[in-house]
Amino acid sequence: YNARKSDSLPLDRDEPDDRPQKCKLLHRTYPSDLPRASVVMVFHNEIASALLRSVHSVLNHSPSHLLLEVILVDDASIPDPGRFTEERWQNLQGPLADYVKQLPKVQLVRLGERRGLMLARMEGAWRARAEVVVFLDSHIEASPGWLEPLLARIHEDRRHVVVPNILGIDFDNFGYQGSSGLGVLSFSWTLGQRPQSVPGGDAAKIHKSPIMAGGLFASDRAFFMHLGGYDPEMKFYGGEEMEIGFRTWQCGGDIEFVPCSRVYHIFRQSQYWQGTDSAGVAYKVPGHEITRNKLRAAAVWMDEFERLVQYASPPLPAGTTLGDLEPRKE
Repeated sequence: YNARKSDSLPLDRDEPDDRPQKCKLLHRTYPSDLPRASVVMVFHNEIASALLRSVHSVLNHSPSHLLLEVILVDDASIPDPGRFTEERWQNLQGPLADYVKQLPKVQLVRLGERRGLMLARMEGAWRARAEVVVFLDSHIEASPGWLEPLLARIHEDRRHVVVPNILGIDFDNFGYQGSSGLGVLSFSWTLGQRPQSVPGGDAAKIHKSPIMAGGLFASDRAFFMHLGGYDPEMKFYGGEEMEIGFRTWQCGGDIEFVPCSRVYHIFRQSQYWQGTDSAGVAYKVPGHEITRNKLRAAAVWMDEFERLVQYASPPLPAGTTLGDLEPRKE
């Protein structure tokens, strides 16, 4: 995305409150004893201004008594010629650490080596002290009233794993956009995401979803750990949203899209990174590792349908295995 534009914008923006009127009315009815939340944000080579704007928006739009902490996990950021300059990296070192010390409720965790999204998020989840853990990407902006609808749904039943309405931020001019369509999702036989239309009429209605987009969701922390957390054998990112969806549904929980919770998200443009073995996505990740992650999810959770995923997916490089599957099956 446009890093210069991000740097030119204030860290405190006036995120629009475009909630439907019914959502605002529902907001007044939420219980007074909602559980507290720990927000976990993992970042790797993130633009410092976008990262801090994400943090500011969470602090600005979360009731103080409900937000216990924000845990930032640096997944071993490192200079990368052509993609992330030395200057950008330096901004994530001393200056970021000094700035975070001035913010309330925010702590910074540094990983000594890159572990990938899943294990880095687990580092945050293990440290989280609140009843609910909320995972957010590091290039988002929370909007007014974003947190309470998620907590209220989990308060009703701790087995609900809930996803907000993910709206867009233009990658170039940083203007606020409408819904991304990543609310209710199904999947293809290659385990790609397939957005599903949501019936109109009730803009506040909660909908069940087979899987989730993966970047933004909340769960009762104890229930998330009971389900096994993230698969520690998955690498970098990709496929974990399928694994969480399959696992949650098959182990007594459900995935829900909560439209009254609205979070804005910068969707990076992958065409700037084509030719970097990133599987057509905007992050520098070996494409075969994403395929491997998805094949792991299929092998553990899809029974005889695993073979259809194998047929539809590109072959893995010679010698690449799925790793030990037994701990996840147990």
